[in-house]
Amino acid sequence: KHVRERSRLLNVRFHRTQLYDLLRGSIIVIAFLALLQVQMSQIYHFVRGQTFIKLYVMFNMLDIFDRLFCTLGQDLMESLYFVTRVKPHDVLGIVSRFSLGLLYTIAHSYLYFTRIIVLNAAINSTSSALLSMLLSNNFSELKSSVFKRFAEQNLFQIACSDIVERFELFVFIALTALQSSDNWSEFLYGSATAVCLCEITVDWIKHMFITRFNNLDCKIYNYFREALSRDLAPRASYKDPYPSRVRGKL
Repeated sequence: KHVRERSRLLNVRFHRTQLYDLLRGSIIVIAFLALLQVQMSQIYHFVRGQTFIKLYVMFNMLDIFDRLFCTLGQDLMESLYFVTRVKPHDVLGIVSRFSLGLLYTIAHSYLYFTRIIVLNAAINSTSSALLSMLLSNNFSELKSSVFKRFAEQNLFQIACSDIVERFELFVFIALTALQSSDNWSEFLYGSATAVCLCEITVDWIKHMFITRFNNLDCKIYNYFREALSRDLAPRASYKDPYPSRVRGKL
């Protein structure tokens, strides 16, 4: 019996997918440890001391870099997954892609951390300038979306981006609420509610104009929901009309 048990343990091998999961877990742990070194109070007071114009430019730059980092991060993780599955003995390729993925994760984590601090400073500020910056930034999405031609897959990509953006906003507000635990009622019924309502209203108006001027049926969102649901419960007989590359940010 002991011989059979020992032979069974010796036959257990380290699978390639386990290597990929181990590398991703290591990236998350190292990025978390790097994020602990950030002094939140110093960045917060630095943001509070900036003028409205500087903060407006800073907030838009963070949003642009966030979109670029999301695309870059997807490519890096796919490259790491490919090299661990196809070339598991290519140590140099795995180490290089792991290092790039680690640098990307740390940089993107710092970017998210800064966005949370900017949102925290805007909501808790006594001046309405910072809050007006956040609200006006939402309405700027209408200018870049409406009165333009969008195919079905483009609208699906916009919907996925809005889902991620709304989820990030709710998470940022929840983290900001933890910092404002002394005045929960004032926080929830004040600036946080205005930011959330503005985000939802702008998304509704944007999608309403897009579907109206592109002659798209509103039932198309049911297909979008089904396509996203198939990611959680895939079926072999189901052919996905929307490529996974489109919803990579999700």
